[in-house]
Amino acid sequence: MNIKLPLLLEVVLNIVSLCAFIVEDQLYQLFENCLPLAENAFQIVDLALNLCFLGSFFLRMALAENVRSFLLSCYTIADYCTIPPAIFGVILGRSFIGPQFMRSIFLLKIPEIGGSGEISRGILITKSLSKVLTAWFVMAGLIHLNEGLGDPTSLEKPHDLTFGTWLYFAVITLTTVGYGDVSCKTTLGRCFLTISIFFTLVLYATYIPELVMMIGKLPPDFMPYTPILAGRHIVFCGSLDTQKIRSFVTRWIDREVDLVFLGDCTPCKDDEDPFPSFLGLRPVRGLVQDGRQLVAIHEACACIFLPNPKGVDQEGEDFRNICLALHASHSTTSPVHLELLQCKSKIHMLDLYFTETL
Repeated sequence: MNIKLPLLLEVVLNIVSLCAFIVEDQLYQLFENCLPLAENAFQIVDLALNLCFLGSFFLRMALAENVRSFLLSCYTIADYCTIPPAIFGVILGRSFIGPQFMRSIFLLKIPEIGGSGEISRGILITKSLSKVLTAWFVMAGLIHLNEGLGDPTSLEKPHDLTFGTWLYFAVITLTTVGYGDVSCKTTLGRCFLTISIFFTLVLYATYIPELVMMIGKLPPDFMPYTPILAGRHIVFCGSLDTQKIRSFVTRWIDREVDLVFLGDCTPCKDDEDPFPSFLGLRPVRGLVQDGRQLVAIHEACACIFLPNPKGVDQEGEDFRNICLALHASHSTTSPVHLELLQCKSKIHMLDLYFTETL
């Protein structure tokens, strides 16, 4: 696994900042305090971490291809919410921790730590889990912020509930249990909850079943493939969509071959044979990096990488497939076919190819 150390450090620092926020909120139950900096260890830690985040902010901005997209990204919004309060808090002699929960957004970067060239069952689980956790923390944090500050028209603070209590409230609300022991009392909190619950319900309905399926149910018949004769099987990688593979094989592929699907899913569902005219279908679970051992990729007559056209990040989809295709080309002299979603990805492919060649 090619671990990205700068990204790993960034994620770890954000997790430390999030944990410091939870502990400080649990101990003091205050959004704002006026302790001197020398007597407030949490404020010192928060300032040091946010200075690191400020350096990361400028570095990411310098490396960004599209500055406008960078300035509007969720990670940059998290920086807007946390860095200025930490710096101005020292200047004003106050500590305000209200929006520090926004650091949880960087949990979305955890699946990227292992590099963009690997796709495994663990990576897919981590992606879904990071999205669920981020939505949970952000929803609870925004309610915590609104309820802690109170309504603008009232000077009274409705309650001093901690962030952990609102995490509990978010789970109880989204699961429709609704014990009623905790509730929003401010107008802003109720309005936000009413609006956000529709989006979070859709998010949880999408990713929770995927997590349960990936963790609790192993795909059937995922065994290493051993060819009888060399050059009599074709390996499919990437997005293993049945319709896309069927349209591909019916036009360009000889029927007297085995179709081998390497990845974490399979187009063969419920014992259905979507390609009855071919010799055999072999779903194999694993990484393309292990293709030589798992599917004898060096003996295949071809290796084909198909993208996911429905993906949000098409450039990232192309980049991952390019990395995997280049890795596969080192293991076989057979043709490696790669379908790209964007024309400009050809430039990235040439850059990566010449970089590896040099």
